[in-house]
Amino acid sequence: MDGWDGLLIGLIEVEQRLQIIAMLDEVEEATLHYRMPVRLVPQPLYVNDDGDTVVTYAYAPREVTS
Repeated sequence: MDGWDGLLIGLIEVEQRLQIIAMLDEVEEATLHYRMPVRLVPQPLYVNDDGDTVVTYAYAPREVTS
């Protein structure tokens, strides 16, 4: 996970029941707030010996439309 210095972790509530701890992406710590709407985004993790990119996930802020 090279280049992941300063990784942010958040508690994400899914469907108002399940809470998961997950990586946050595309956000600065100063802009985080409680119940911030987020979206699921793929994150490249590493390239394996076969040259395939192994992917994980993170959550990023979701734009709220009025």
